[in-house]
Amino acid sequence: MNAISDKKLLSKPTEYSCKNAKHKAYKWQVYFFDTDAGERKRKFFKTKQDAYEFYDRMDLKLKNLGAEANNLSLDDNRRLLEAKRLLKPFNVDFLDAIKIYAEAVELLKDYDTSLLGAVKHFKKWNEAKKTSTTLENAVGKYLDSIADRVSQRRLEDQKNRLERFIQYFKPSRIVATITAKEVEKWLDGLKKLEYVENDDGKHIRKESREAVSTNTKKTYRLAVSSFFSYCLKNGYIDGAENPISKVDSFNVKKTDTPEIYTVDEARYMLNVSQAESDIRAFLAIGLFAGLRTAEIHRLTWEEIVLDDRIIRLDANITKTSQRRIVKISDNLALWLSTCIGLKLKGGLVIGKNFRRRFEAWRKANNVKWIENGMRHSGASYHLAKYGNAAETAGQMGHSVAILKKHYLELVRPKEAEKYFQIKPNQGSSTISAGDIFNIRTA
Repeated sequence: MNAISDKKLLSKPTEYSCKNAKHKAYKWQVYFFDTDAGERKRKFFKTKQDAYEFYDRMDLKLKNLGAEANNLSLDDNRRLLEAKRLLKPFNVDFLDAIKIYAEAVELLKDYDTSLLGAVKHFKKWNEAKKTSTTLENAVGKYLDSIADRVSQRRLEDQKNRLERFIQYFKPSRIVATITAKEVEKWLDGLKKLEYVENDDGKHIRKESREAVSTNTKKTYRLAVSSFFSYCLKNGYIDGAENPISKVDSFNVKKTDTPEIYTVDEARYMLNVSQAESDIRAFLAIGLFAGLRTAEIHRLTWEEIVLDDRIIRLDANITKTSQRRIVKISDNLALWLSTCIGLKLKGGLVIGKNFRRRFEAWRKANNVKWIENGMRHSGASYHLAKYGNAAETAGQMGHSVAILKKHYLELVRPKEAEKYFQIKPNQGSSTISAGDIFNIRTA
Protein backbone atom coordinates (compact mmCIF):
# COMPACT_ATOMS: atom_id res chain seq x y z
CA MET A 1 0.00 0.00 0.00
CA ASN A 2 1.23 3.49 -0.79
CA ALA A 3 2.68 5.22 2.29
CA ILE A 4 0.41 8.16 1.76
CA SER A 5 -2.76 6.08 2.03
CA ASP A 6 -1.65 3.82 4.85
CA LYS A 7 -3.83 3.54 7.97
CA LYS A 8 -1.71 6.03 9.90
CA LEU A 9 -2.85 8.76 7.54
CA LEU A 10 -6.37 7.52 6.80
CA SER A 11 -8.40 4.60 8.10
CA LYS A 12 -11.65 3.22 6.71
CA PRO A 13 -14.86 4.03 8.60
CA THR A 14 -15.52 1.90 11.69
CA GLU A 15 -18.54 1.63 13.94
CA TYR A 16 -18.61 3.82 17.00
CA SER A 17 -20.63 3.56 20.18
CA CYS A 18 -20.73 5.77 23.21
CA LYS A 19 -22.79 5.61 26.41
CA ASN A 20 -22.79 9.41 26.64
CA ALA A 21 -26.26 10.56 25.61
CA LYS A 22 -24.75 13.55 23.90
CA HIS A 23 -22.84 11.36 21.40
CA LYS A 24 -25.34 8.48 20.97
CA ALA A 25 -26.49 9.85 17.62
CA TYR A 26 -22.99 9.28 16.13
CA LYS A 27 -22.58 5.67 14.91
CA TRP A 28 -19.44 5.87 12.69
CA GLN A 29 -15.90 7.27 12.96
CA VAL A 30 -12.94 7.96 10.63
CA TYR A 31 -9.28 8.45 11.65
CA PHE A 32 -7.33 10.72 9.30
CA PHE A 33 -4.24 12.91 9.10
CA ASP A 34 -5.07 16.65 8.87
CA THR A 35 -2.38 18.03 6.52
CA ASP A 36 -3.30 21.64 7.35
CA ALA A 37 -3.04 21.17 11.13
CA GLY A 38 -0.18 18.67 10.81
CA GLU A 39 -1.75 16.09 13.18
CA ARG A 40 -3.90 12.95 13.24
CA LYS A 41 -7.60 13.49 14.04
CA ARG A 42 -10.89 11.63 14.35
CA LYS A 43 -14.24 12.68 12.88
CA PHE A 44 -17.71 11.30 13.84
CA PHE A 45 -20.74 10.68 11.59
CA LYS A 46 -24.37 9.75 12.10
CA THR A 47 -24.63 7.49 9.03
CA LYS A 48 -22.36 5.02 7.27
CA GLN A 49 -22.90 6.86 3.96
CA ASP A 50 -21.66 10.16 5.42
CA ALA A 51 -18.60 8.45 6.84
CA TYR A 52 -17.66 6.82 3.52
CA GLU A 53 -18.20 10.02 1.54
CA PHE A 54 -15.75 11.79 3.83
CA TYR A 55 -13.32 8.86 3.59
CA ASP A 56 -13.39 8.96 -0.23
CA ARG A 57 -12.69 12.72 -0.30
CA MET A 58 -9.77 12.39 2.11
CA ASP A 59 -8.38 9.37 0.27
CA LEU A 60 -8.33 11.34 -3.00
CA LYS A 61 -6.69 14.34 -1.31
CA LEU A 62 -3.95 12.21 0.29
CA LYS A 63 -3.32 10.29 -2.93
CA ASN A 64 -2.87 13.58 -4.80
CA LEU A 65 -0.47 14.74 -2.11
CA GLY A 66 1.38 11.47 -2.46
CA ALA A 67 1.66 11.87 -6.23
CA GLU A 68 3.03 15.33 -5.75
CA ALA A 69 5.54 14.08 -3.19
CA ASN A 70 6.63 11.25 -5.51
CA ASN A 71 7.31 13.80 -8.25
CA LEU A 72 9.81 15.78 -6.17
CA SER A 73 13.23 16.05 -7.80
CA LEU A 74 16.45 14.98 -6.13
CA ASP A 75 17.41 18.63 -5.59
CA ASP A 76 14.02 19.38 -4.00
CA ASN A 77 14.43 16.45 -1.63
CA ARG A 78 17.90 17.66 -0.68
CA ARG A 79 16.53 21.12 0.03
CA LEU A 80 13.77 19.68 2.21
CA LEU A 81 16.28 17.65 4.20
CA GLU A 82 18.58 20.68 4.56
CA ALA A 83 15.63 22.79 5.73
CA LYS A 84 14.72 20.21 8.38
CA ARG A 85 18.37 20.07 9.51
CA LEU A 86 18.52 23.86 9.91
CA LEU A 87 15.30 23.87 11.95
CA LYS A 88 16.32 20.99 14.25
CA PRO A 89 18.39 23.10 16.76
CA PHE A 90 15.38 25.36 17.29
CA ASN A 91 12.96 22.43 17.84
CA VAL A 92 10.65 23.89 15.17
CA ASP A 93 8.51 21.60 13.05
CA PHE A 94 9.13 21.98 9.33
CA LEU A 95 5.47 22.51 8.47
CA ASP A 96 5.08 25.01 11.33
CA ALA A 97 8.05 26.96 10.01
CA ILE A 98 6.52 27.15 6.53
CA LYS A 99 3.21 28.36 7.97
CA ILE A 100 4.91 31.03 10.09
CA TYR A 101 6.92 32.23 7.10
CA ALA A 102 3.83 32.38 4.85
CA GLU A 103 1.86 34.34 7.46
CA ALA A 104 4.76 36.77 8.02
CA VAL A 105 5.16 37.41 4.29
CA GLU A 106 1.44 38.08 4.03
CA LEU A 107 1.63 40.64 6.88
CA LEU A 108 4.64 42.37 5.30
CA LYS A 109 3.38 42.48 1.72
CA ASP A 110 2.40 46.17 1.96
CA TYR A 111 5.79 47.18 3.35
CA ASP A 112 9.08 47.57 1.54
CA THR A 113 10.91 44.93 3.56
CA SER A 114 11.54 41.19 3.87
CA LEU A 115 10.90 38.93 6.86
CA LEU A 116 14.61 39.01 7.67
CA GLY A 117 14.64 42.81 7.30
CA ALA A 118 11.72 43.11 9.72
CA VAL A 119 13.47 40.89 12.27
CA LYS A 120 16.72 42.87 11.97
CA HIS A 121 14.79 46.13 12.41
CA PHE A 122 13.05 44.71 15.50
CA LYS A 123 16.39 43.57 16.96
CA LYS A 124 18.02 46.93 16.21
CA TRP A 125 15.06 48.85 17.68
CA ASN A 126 15.16 46.88 20.94
CA GLU A 127 18.94 47.18 21.29
CA ALA A 128 18.75 50.90 20.52
CA LYS A 129 16.27 51.48 23.35
CA LYS A 130 18.98 50.53 25.85
CA THR A 131 21.36 53.37 24.86
CA SER A 132 19.25 55.78 22.80
CA THR A 133 16.15 57.84 23.65
CA THR A 134 12.92 59.05 22.09
CA LEU A 135 12.94 61.70 19.38
CA GLU A 136 10.87 64.09 21.48
CA ASN A 137 13.28 63.83 24.43
CA ALA A 138 16.39 64.20 22.26
CA VAL A 139 15.05 67.29 20.43
CA GLY A 140 14.11 68.90 23.75
CA LYS A 141 17.60 68.37 25.15
CA TYR A 142 19.21 69.60 21.93
CA LEU A 143 17.22 72.86 21.94
CA ASP A 144 18.10 73.40 25.61
CA SER A 145 21.78 72.90 24.77
CA ILE A 146 21.83 75.66 22.13
CA ALA A 147 19.49 78.13 23.87
CA ASP A 148 22.38 80.15 25.35
CA ARG A 149 24.56 79.99 22.23
CA VAL A 150 22.25 81.20 19.47
CA SER A 151 19.89 84.11 18.94
CA GLN A 152 16.23 83.78 19.92
CA ARG A 153 15.32 83.97 16.26
CA ARG A 154 17.58 81.06 15.30
CA LEU A 155 16.34 79.05 18.28
CA GLU A 156 12.74 79.51 17.16
CA ASP A 157 13.64 78.54 13.58
CA GLN A 158 15.35 75.34 14.75
CA LYS A 159 12.41 74.53 17.02
CA ASN A 160 9.85 74.99 14.22
CA ARG A 161 11.81 72.83 11.76
CA LEU A 162 12.43 70.05 14.24
CA GLU A 163 8.78 70.07 15.33
CA ARG A 164 7.87 69.11 11.75
CA PHE A 165 10.53 66.39 11.95
CA ILE A 166 8.96 65.05 15.17
CA GLN A 167 5.46 65.12 13.71
CA TYR A 168 6.59 63.03 10.74
CA PHE A 169 8.53 60.40 12.72
CA LYS A 170 6.31 60.46 15.88
CA PRO A 171 7.52 61.71 19.32
CA SER A 172 8.05 58.18 20.71
CA ARG A 173 10.33 57.08 17.85
CA ILE A 174 13.74 55.92 19.07
CA VAL A 175 16.37 58.21 17.54
CA ALA A 176 18.81 55.40 16.74
CA THR A 177 16.22 53.62 14.56
CA ILE A 178 15.76 56.52 12.12
CA THR A 179 17.35 55.69 8.75
CA ALA A 180 18.88 57.84 6.04
CA LYS A 181 16.27 56.60 3.57
CA GLU A 182 13.47 57.84 5.85
CA VAL A 183 15.10 61.25 6.34
CA GLU A 184 15.58 61.60 2.59
CA LYS A 185 11.92 60.72 1.98
CA TRP A 186 10.84 63.33 4.55
CA LEU A 187 12.96 66.07 2.97
CA ASP A 188 11.77 65.24 -0.55
CA GLY A 189 8.14 65.35 0.55
CA LEU A 190 8.23 68.68 2.42
CA LYS A 191 5.39 71.02 1.51
CA LYS A 192 5.04 74.77 1.97
CA LEU A 193 3.15 75.97 5.03
CA GLU A 194 0.26 78.37 4.71
CA TYR A 195 -2.11 80.02 7.16
CA VAL A 196 -5.70 78.75 7.07
CA GLU A 197 -8.72 79.46 9.23
CA ASN A 198 -9.95 76.53 11.32
CA ASP A 199 -13.48 75.82 12.56
CA ASP A 200 -12.92 78.05 15.61
CA GLY A 201 -12.02 81.02 13.43
CA LYS A 202 -8.34 80.85 14.40
CA HIS A 203 -5.54 81.01 11.84
CA ILE A 204 -3.22 78.02 11.94
CA ARG A 205 -0.28 76.93 9.80
CA LYS A 206 -1.01 73.93 7.63
CA GLU A 207 0.84 72.10 4.87
CA SER A 208 -0.21 73.08 1.37
CA ARG A 209 0.09 70.94 -1.75
CA GLU A 210 3.00 72.99 -3.08
CA ALA A 211 6.51 71.59 -2.57
CA VAL A 212 9.09 73.72 -0.81
CA SER A 213 12.06 75.14 -2.70
CA THR A 214 15.43 73.42 -2.89
CA ASN A 215 16.83 76.17 -0.69
CA THR A 216 14.22 75.41 1.99
CA LYS A 217 15.07 71.69 1.85
CA LYS A 218 18.70 72.64 2.33
CA THR A 219 17.77 74.69 5.42
CA TYR A 220 15.80 71.80 6.92
CA ARG A 221 18.63 69.39 6.22
CA LEU A 222 21.05 71.67 8.08
CA ALA A 223 18.70 71.81 11.06
CA VAL A 224 18.42 68.02 11.20
CA SER A 225 22.19 67.68 10.68
CA SER A 226 22.90 69.86 13.72
CA PHE A 227 20.44 67.78 15.75
CA PHE A 228 22.03 64.45 14.76
CA SER A 229 25.51 65.84 15.53
CA TYR A 230 24.24 66.50 19.06
CA CYS A 231 22.80 62.96 19.23
CA LEU A 232 26.12 61.48 18.09
CA LYS A 233 28.02 63.48 20.71
CA ASN A 234 25.69 62.26 23.46
CA GLY A 235 25.62 58.62 22.41
CA TYR A 236 22.03 58.49 21.15
CA ILE A 237 23.23 57.21 17.78
CA ASP A 238 26.29 55.30 16.62
CA GLY A 239 28.84 57.09 14.44
CA ALA A 240 28.49 54.60 11.62
CA GLU A 241 24.71 54.93 11.75
CA ASN A 242 24.38 58.74 11.55
CA PRO A 243 21.55 58.96 8.98
CA ILE A 244 22.19 62.53 7.85
CA SER A 245 25.73 61.62 6.72
CA LYS A 246 24.17 59.40 4.05
CA VAL A 247 21.70 62.04 2.79
CA ASP A 248 23.02 64.08 -0.16
CA SER A 249 23.31 67.84 0.27
CA PHE A 250 21.08 70.11 -1.79
CA ASN A 251 22.90 72.22 -4.34
CA VAL A 252 21.05 75.50 -4.77
CA LYS A 253 21.57 77.06 -8.18
CA LYS A 254 22.37 80.72 -7.76
CA THR A 255 21.80 83.17 -10.56
CA ASP A 256 24.08 86.16 -11.07
CA THR A 257 21.06 88.35 -11.70
CA PRO A 258 18.77 88.62 -8.65
CA GLU A 259 15.05 89.27 -9.09
CA ILE A 260 13.90 92.71 -7.92
CA TYR A 261 10.66 94.67 -7.61
CA THR A 262 9.69 97.25 -10.21
CA VAL A 263 8.90 100.83 -9.17
CA ASP A 264 5.18 100.18 -9.65
CA GLU A 265 5.28 96.99 -7.58
CA ALA A 266 7.15 98.64 -4.69
CA ARG A 267 4.76 101.62 -4.73
CA TYR A 268 1.72 99.36 -4.78
CA MET A 269 2.86 97.21 -1.84
CA LEU A 270 3.55 100.24 0.33
CA ASN A 271 0.28 101.99 -0.54
CA VAL A 272 -1.86 98.95 0.28
CA SER A 273 -0.12 98.53 3.64
CA GLN A 274 -1.76 100.12 6.65
CA ALA A 275 -0.25 103.17 8.34
CA GLU A 276 0.92 102.55 11.90
CA SER A 277 1.57 98.89 11.08
CA ASP A 278 4.67 96.75 11.35
CA ILE A 279 3.90 95.46 7.84
CA ARG A 280 4.41 98.97 6.41
CA ALA A 281 7.59 99.48 8.47
CA PHE A 282 8.90 96.08 7.35
CA LEU A 283 8.31 96.88 3.66
CA ALA A 284 9.73 100.40 3.79
CA ILE A 285 12.92 99.41 5.64
CA GLY A 286 13.48 96.40 3.38
CA LEU A 287 12.84 98.24 0.11
CA PHE A 288 14.71 101.49 0.78
CA ALA A 289 17.36 100.58 3.39
CA GLY A 290 18.04 97.10 2.03
CA LEU A 291 18.17 95.37 5.42
CA ARG A 292 18.00 91.60 5.53
CA THR A 293 14.68 90.14 6.68
CA ALA A 294 16.31 88.61 9.77
CA GLU A 295 17.91 91.99 10.61
CA ILE A 296 14.53 93.74 10.48
CA HIS A 297 13.06 91.10 12.80
CA ARG A 298 15.82 91.83 15.35
CA LEU A 299 15.59 95.61 14.95
CA THR A 300 14.06 97.86 17.63
CA TRP A 301 12.49 101.29 17.13
CA GLU A 302 15.17 102.80 19.40
CA GLU A 303 17.78 101.96 16.76
CA ILE A 304 15.91 103.95 14.12
CA VAL A 305 17.04 107.56 14.62
CA LEU A 306 14.87 109.70 12.36
CA ASP A 307 16.46 113.01 13.50
CA ASP A 308 19.88 111.83 12.32
CA ARG A 309 18.44 109.83 9.41
CA ILE A 310 20.27 106.64 10.39
CA ILE A 311 19.55 103.07 11.47
CA ARG A 312 22.07 101.70 13.97
CA LEU A 313 22.69 97.99 13.49
CA ASP A 314 24.67 96.54 16.38
CA ALA A 315 26.71 93.34 16.05
CA ASN A 316 23.92 91.26 17.61
CA ILE A 317 21.58 92.30 14.76
CA THR A 318 23.71 91.91 11.63
CA LYS A 319 24.40 88.65 9.84
CA THR A 320 28.15 89.30 9.84
CA SER A 321 28.19 90.23 13.56
CA GLN A 322 29.79 93.54 12.56
CA ARG A 323 28.23 96.85 13.54
CA ARG A 324 27.10 99.10 10.69
CA ILE A 325 25.21 102.34 10.16
CA VAL A 326 22.55 102.51 7.43
CA LYS A 327 21.43 105.87 6.05
CA ILE A 328 17.71 106.62 5.89
CA SER A 329 16.67 108.09 2.53
CA ASP A 330 14.25 111.05 2.42
CA ASN A 331 11.34 108.91 1.21
CA LEU A 332 12.06 106.18 3.80
CA ALA A 333 11.86 108.84 6.53
CA LEU A 334 8.40 109.82 5.24
CA TRP A 335 7.17 106.22 5.24
CA LEU A 336 8.49 105.65 8.76
CA SER A 337 6.81 108.84 9.96
CA THR A 338 3.46 107.19 9.15
CA CYS A 339 4.37 104.66 11.86
CA ILE A 340 5.36 107.27 14.47
CA GLY A 341 2.87 105.85 17.01
CA LEU A 342 4.67 102.51 16.94
CA LYS A 343 8.03 104.23 17.30
CA LEU A 344 6.85 106.13 20.38
CA LYS A 345 5.81 102.84 21.98
CA GLY A 346 9.29 101.39 21.35
CA GLY A 347 10.29 97.75 21.36
CA LEU A 348 10.79 95.52 18.35
CA VAL A 349 9.74 96.86 14.95
CA ILE A 350 8.13 93.51 14.12
CA GLY A 351 5.25 92.48 16.37
CA LYS A 352 3.86 89.09 17.38
CA ASN A 353 2.41 86.67 14.83
CA PHE A 354 3.95 88.74 12.04
CA ARG A 355 4.37 85.85 9.60
CA ARG A 356 0.71 84.87 9.81
CA ARG A 357 -0.50 88.45 9.48
CA PHE A 358 1.90 89.24 6.64
CA GLU A 359 0.87 86.14 4.69
CA ALA A 360 -2.80 87.07 5.07
CA TRP A 361 -2.05 90.63 3.88
CA ARG A 362 -0.02 89.34 0.92
CA LYS A 363 -2.80 87.05 -0.28
CA ALA A 364 -5.52 89.65 0.25
CA ASN A 365 -3.63 92.14 -1.95
CA ASN A 366 -2.35 89.70 -4.62
CA VAL A 367 1.27 90.49 -3.82
CA LYS A 368 3.84 88.21 -5.40
CA TRP A 369 6.56 87.67 -2.83
CA ILE A 370 10.16 87.52 -4.09
CA GLU A 371 12.60 85.80 -1.76
CA ASN A 372 15.14 88.49 -0.70
CA GLY A 373 13.48 90.72 -3.30
CA MET A 374 13.35 93.80 -1.05
CA ARG A 375 17.06 93.64 -0.22
CA HIS A 376 18.01 93.02 -3.85
CA SER A 377 15.85 95.97 -4.89
CA GLY A 378 17.32 98.27 -2.26
CA ALA A 379 20.89 97.44 -3.33
CA SER A 380 20.19 97.66 -7.09
CA TYR A 381 18.37 101.01 -7.03
CA HIS A 382 20.83 102.52 -4.51
CA LEU A 383 23.83 101.61 -6.68
CA ALA A 384 22.12 102.96 -9.82
CA LYS A 385 21.17 106.24 -8.11
CA TYR A 386 24.46 107.08 -6.38
CA GLY A 387 26.96 105.19 -8.58
CA ASN A 388 29.19 104.55 -5.57
CA ALA A 389 29.86 100.84 -5.08
CA ALA A 390 31.73 101.31 -1.80
CA GLU A 391 28.91 103.39 -0.30
CA THR A 392 26.22 100.92 -1.38
CA ALA A 393 28.29 97.96 -0.13
CA GLY A 394 28.62 99.68 3.24
CA GLN A 395 24.88 100.31 3.33
CA MET A 396 24.13 96.65 2.54
CA GLY A 397 26.83 95.11 4.72
CA HIS A 398 28.72 93.08 2.14
CA SER A 399 31.81 93.40 -0.07
CA VAL A 400 32.19 95.63 -3.13
CA ALA A 401 33.07 92.54 -5.20
CA ILE A 402 29.76 90.87 -4.32
CA LEU A 403 27.90 94.08 -5.02
CA LYS A 404 29.40 94.52 -8.48
CA LYS A 405 28.89 90.87 -9.35
CA HIS A 406 25.17 90.91 -8.59
CA TYR A 407 23.85 94.46 -8.78
CA LEU A 408 25.92 96.46 -11.28
CA GLU A 409 23.81 97.99 -14.12
CA LEU A 410 20.75 96.00 -13.03
CA VAL A 411 18.49 99.08 -13.28
CA ARG A 412 18.72 102.43 -15.04
CA PRO A 413 19.48 105.65 -13.13
CA LYS A 414 16.13 107.13 -14.22
CA GLU A 415 14.28 104.20 -12.67
CA ALA A 416 16.36 104.58 -9.51
CA GLU A 417 15.29 108.25 -9.25
CA LYS A 418 11.64 107.18 -9.51
CA TYR A 419 12.19 104.45 -6.94
CA PHE A 420 13.48 106.82 -4.27
CA GLN A 421 10.67 109.25 -5.06
CA ILE A 422 8.02 106.73 -3.94
CA LYS A 423 6.24 108.53 -1.10
CA PRO A 424 3.08 108.08 1.00
CA ASN A 425 -0.29 109.13 -0.48
CA GLN A 426 0.86 108.65 -4.07
CA GLY A 427 -1.28 106.64 -6.50
CA SER A 428 0.02 103.15 -7.06
CA SER A 429 0.17 103.71 -10.84
CA THR A 430 -2.13 103.91 -13.83
CA ILE A 431 -2.24 100.12 -13.79
CA SER A 432 -5.07 98.45 -11.86
CA ALA A 433 -4.02 97.06 -8.50
CA GLY A 434 -5.16 93.54 -9.37
CA ASP A 435 -2.85 93.40 -12.41
CA ILE A 436 0.20 95.05 -10.89
CA PHE A 437 2.10 91.76 -10.38
CA ASN A 438 0.86 90.14 -13.57
CA ILE A 439 2.97 92.40 -15.80
CA ARG A 440 6.20 90.43 -15.24
CA THR A 441 4.52 87.19 -16.45
CA ALA A 442 2.32 88.66 -19.19
